Amino acid sequence: MARAPGSRSTQREVAAMLAISKVEARQRLRAAVAEGLVEEAIDGSRSAPGRRVFWLTEPKGTVELARLQGALRAP
Repeated sequence: MARAPGSRSTQREVAAMLAISKVEARQRLRAAVAEGLVEEAIDGSRSAPGRRVFWLTEPKGTVELARLQGALRAP
């Protein structure tokens, strides 16, 4: 997600990028949502209806991006 701001990713895609389980990805993404660094929505497209998608909020600088990366990578 950090590589392509504005793009949307599922928790499965985030888990694959970070080589972690989907459960761990969900927990980390929820923490990032709570911090206001990531937004979450339900995908309404016909190709993937009902899937949760996540994307970066408008980054206000490298500090916020570093916090997001720490939230996604922290154990």
